[in-house]
Amino acid sequence: MEAAMRAWMASPELDIAARFPDDAKVLADRLAAQRAWGEGSLPATAHGRTLPVFYAFSGMDLLTAAGFFPDSPDYTLLAEFGVGDEFCFTRPDCVEQATASAVGWFRHVAERHFRTTNTKTMLELFAPPVGVLPALLLSLRILGHELVRVERVAPIAGAKFEGIVLHTQRRGDATALHQPCTTVRYLGGYLGEEAMPELEALVAPSAPLAMIFKAGPHMITREAWFADAALRWSDLVLQDESGLRPAAFS
Repeated sequence: MEAAMRAWMASPELDIAARFPDDAKVLADRLAAQRAWGEGSLPATAHGRTLPVFYAFSGMDLLTAAGFFPDSPDYTLLAEFGVGDEFCFTRPDCVEQATASAVGWFRHVAERHFRTTNTKTMLELFAPPVGVLPALLLSLRILGHELVRVERVAPIAGAKFEGIVLHTQRRGDATALHQPCTTVRYLGGYLGEEAMPELEALVAPSAPLAMIFKAGPHMITREAWFADAALRWSDLVLQDESGLRPAAFS
């Protein structure tokens, strides 16, 4: 399975720099700007290449997490989209669908200058059986990582999330994550107060974390039960106006 996924990641159809050079340049400049901002603005202890990153309501935005925290050893993304079938990459018909999904995702985020996405479009691109896996694997290729091993998140009784863990190794490209080995975890499901005990079991063991909130749902991020957990698990929170209420930090 991993061999089929690695072969797919290396396919010329996913050579973004060759196929979409202007978009690739915009992305490379954005990643460089995020790294420079982080080095100049985030506390040295947080940007010291050590904190695991948890990005709630992330969509398929590993690029932003890696841009601000390029040397984290561990990234966890949480969104409502399904994971997908990792065995898809062993079937020719499904491989074709995976390629269309990954390239479609890249073109969509490039059109929006890698800042936002449209949820309806994402649901169409990430429909079964491919799910988010093609976009996630393409993100890793863009960031200069090769896939080493894949594992499913161990299910919990009554689980509200499905998950997959990708263990990767850096290739050493100019845009690559700087950590030699990295773990990228994706959790798919809807987050509500009733799901917090399960989320804590999945995320809190990696604490303290750097947390990212970008274009998050106010009906969750502004709730005390969510803010209490987020601050309990984190040493740093990087957010836009959709994140935790300022009063939560006092």
